[in-house]
Amino acid sequence: LGFFLTGISTVLIGQILPILFNRLSLTDERAGYFFVAQFSGSVTGTLISGAFVRRVGFVGVLLIGFALTIVGVSALNSASYA
Repeated sequence: LGFFLTGISTVLIGQILPILFNRLSLTDERAGYFFVAQFSGSVTGTLISGAFVRRVGFVGVLLIGFALTIVGVSALNSASYA
């Protein structure tokens, strides 16, 4: 279930980008940063997850990842670009 919801949130940015584009008055350049941020976060999380598995275990890493996903998706509802 967790991986299913994380997958949805990964694809979500492409679907809501037009809404964010209008609401935040974004230029094409600034809108493109959302994809860079999503990709960079995904790659960084993948690279550091191995170290975290040794420290907090597999379930702990999953919970941290899900919590960060919730924070990221919630931040999309922010009223400012920052």
